Amino acid sequence: MVVLARWVGALWLLLWGQAFAQGVPCSECFALERLEPRLRPQAEQLLLRMLDRESLYTVIGGLKPMSSGFATVTYGAEPLDATTYLQLVDLRTILRQFRCGDDLYADMMVFRRASDGKKTAHAIVVNLPAMRAVIRQYADFFAKLGITENSHPMEVVMAVEHAEPSDRHRGYGYLFGYPKYAVDFFVQAAEHQQRTGEFVERDFFHVPTYERETNLFVWAVPKGHIPNSKDLDIRARAEQILQAYRARREQFIGDGKPGVLELLRDWLRGSDGNCHLKNAVPEPIHVPSDAARPEPILHNTPTHCEDAA
Repeated sequence: MVVLARWVGALWLLLWGQAFAQGVPCSECFALERLEPRLRPQAEQLLLRMLDRESLYTVIGGLKPMSSGFATVTYGAEPLDATTYLQLVDLRTILRQFRCGDDLYADMMVFRRASDGKKTAHAIVVNLPAMRAVIRQYADFFAKLGITENSHPMEVVMAVEHAEPSDRHRGYGYLFGYPKYAVDFFVQAAEHQQRTGEFVERDFFHVPTYERETNLFVWAVPKGHIPNSKDLDIRARAEQILQAYRARREQFIGDGKPGVLELLRDWLRGSDGNCHLKNAVPEPIHVPSDAARPEPILHNTPTHCEDAA
């Protein structure tokens, strides 16, 4: 009887997984139509800004399990003034519709630390399968923060945000999709500076986005670092996604064109007519070997919020 129950349970999970893999009706994917009319223009602007930045690589392909900073609210000491409160309410209402089935999550998160007496809330977007995969990959690290692969995404983010500095840097590095060697370097450099007061010189590796070529998807590397296979693999996969996005953006964005919502739904729509994040994943591409590395693109220190990770 126990064996039969287990078999039935396994069959149910298999059938559920197959149904889930088929996606959702595209009308339920980024369902901005559910918003009240006054919020619809803001929602479309925010969605386009998200895709124009590094968040594209979270929504399409899960190259970055999480991205942030495509909307920011800064406010003074508590309590919140009425204008800021309503701004946060509107943003959270909009981001609640940045879903496509159960594989995407978006929200506003508030940084623990204040700067010059100001607190900052940032928009985040999470690719849940990619987040779960990175939590499994670094299970020992995340487990000490109480995080498991079935933790709610905001629980994951806030556990990292409130961790001690080295764990905060490492956690964000993994969630933002940086190579492990780069995360290790950043953590060790920060610990060295904390111990000695001495800043560790560094360069930066940049992955281009539609909005700009540098300082959005970027990680710190040792001074004089030559891009390795990990760097080049991420950049090559990102550039393939970006090339596809540029073509779609030209087709869908502009006066008299369908707009960002149709851009995404068309990209995520499968042959069955349903929308699923996996439908937009590009085919694997060849990545140059370490012996054929291009020259690195090095620029000034980035100022984007993800630099903190």
